[in-house]
Amino acid sequence: MKFINFIRDTIYDLYQYIVILAIMAIVSFILYTTIVSMYATDYNHLVSSNNKEAVITETKEEESNNFELFIPESSSILDISKILVDSGVIINQEEFVNFLKENELENSLQGGSYDFKKNMTYDEIIKVFENNKDEPMEE
Repeated sequence: MKFINFIRDTIYDLYQYIVILAIMAIVSFILYTTIVSMYATDYNHLVSSNNKEAVITETKEEESNNFELFIPESSSILDISKILVDSGVIINQEEFVNFLKENELENSLQGGSYDFKKNMTYDEIIKVFENNKDEPMEE
C-alpha cells in the first residue's frame, strides 16, 4: 500500500511540474515569435512618432547611395530629425535639432519629397530643403 501511495504522490507531483513546464514553453514561444517578427520588419518604410508615414524610395543606382524621402506636411523638426536618423541621413537627432535652433532654421524644414544621401552634412540637408521649397508638394 505504501508503494502505491508513493507512486500516486509522485505522479501528482510530476503533473504539477509538467503543467508549469508547458506554461513556460508557451510563454517562451510567444516571446520568441514576437522578437523574431520585430527584427524581421522591413524598416525601409518609416513611421514617425505621430503615425505619419515617411517613405524611402531607393534609386536604382546602388553606388550613388541616393534615395527619395517623403516627409509628411505637418511634421515637426523632431519628427523630421527622427525620419532623417532612421533613414541614415544623419546620425544624431539631438545634435541636428540643436543645429537648427542655433542657426534659427526651425521653420526652414517642411514636408515634401526630397532626394537625400546617407551621412549628409547639416548644411547639405538644409540646401536640399531650401532647393525644394518653391516646388509644389505632390499629394
